[in-house]
Amino acid sequence: MGKPMVGGHKEEDSAPVVESVRDFLSIIEHITKGLSGYVFRGQSNFSKYKLESGAKRRIRKSCGTGSVAKWSTLELYHQFLINSAKSKGHYFGNGTRELSIFEILAELQHFGAATLLIDFTRNALVALYFSAIDESTDGSVHVARISDTFRFREIPLSIVTEKDFKKAFYSIIYNRSPYDLREEYVLEYWEPSILNQRIPAQDSIFILDTPNFPENYFEKIRIAKEAKQDIREKLERFFNISPVSLFNDLPGFARFNSAESQYTLSTDNRLGDITISIQRGNIDEALSDLNKLIEENNVPGNAFLLKGQILESKNK
Repeated sequence: MGKPMVGGHKEEDSAPVVESVRDFLSIIEHITKGLSGYVFRGQSNFSKYKLESGAKRRIRKSCGTGSVAKWSTLELYHQFLINSAKSKGHYFGNGTRELSIFEILAELQHFGAATLLIDFTRNALVALYFSAIDESTDGSVHVARISDTFRFREIPLSIVTEKDFKKAFYSIIYNRSPYDLREEYVLEYWEPSILNQRIPAQDSIFILDTPNFPENYFEKIRIAKEAKQDIREKLERFFNISPVSLFNDLPGFARFNSAESQYTLSTDNRLGDITISIQRGNIDEALSDLNKLIEENNVPGNAFLLKGQILESKNK
């Protein structure tokens, strides 16, 4: 299992540190204790990003910190969002079926709009992949057991399919029994159907943000930045978790491959480039690139075999 702290990390919390896929699976097994009903969220920056929705971040930036602590502000914002989407005709699924309020929000979230939905997944390794995208800083994975009925509650189908904004939104916010003292702290969640290709690929589930979101309901794991490239390569090689599998629709794929997205050649790709250099007779260039690769990574044994072949060819 990962060390409590990695060199250079501030001792600002007691979050366990992951330095490999094996570490992560061991920590998840410890947290879940073999039980089911858990969900996971990966974030690329451990310190910068709170566990909150895009809607709250947008409202805070536009209206000030105090505004995000009010249900009325969240209500007005989402009324504006839904009305604007409908005025542009963005409320039909596959061009024919009218979407419910929650389905519209899910589609807007899918294309990058700021809503009160927070993306989680039932697949822990999918969350790990998202946490390992940015290599410049530590990442995080948040874990919660949504089958804990004292803390989480699934939104009823009658509300999920509601097409009237007030009926859908008010049912979540205002229809709470005064006799159940737990209800102020119960978080609502929704597991959507196949609205788009990305939802099943990522095993998506949405938790609704609240003005006072109880982050203590979630365990937090730190993903060491030094391990991120190796983690991604292992997930792609052995678990088929990659941008191709996760962003299997055109909008998601394009956004993941934007100018701002990090691009890193895998060890296999770099070995392939070195092999091409050898085939073209660029032996010194190939040897230089291979030495750099060996210094930077825990490379497979065939890298050393390739180096031996290069040195042998130089000595002939």
